[in-house]
Amino acid sequence: MIEVSVKLVSIFAKYQRGRDTSKVTLKEGATVLDLVREFGLPEDHVRIIAVNGKQESLDKVLTQGDSVFLFPPAFGGG
Repeated sequence: MIEVSVKLVSIFAKYQRGRDTSKVTLKEGATVLDLVREFGLPEDHVRIIAVNGKQESLDKVLTQGDSVFLFPPAFGGG
């Protein structure tokens, strides 16, 4: 098992469902996609993924202590 830090940004915050996202436990070899599914996020709405400050993809394998930020599509304009 590994433990990662997670931040759900903007409209994704509602998927926290009252749970603390500062630390999430996943199985060894888990990917960002596994994490997205753990929270029930709509996979097609995950636009930006940052792992340890570097942009990554859904197939990125996570390791112990990683810090993950998940961003939805940008809204607004002007």
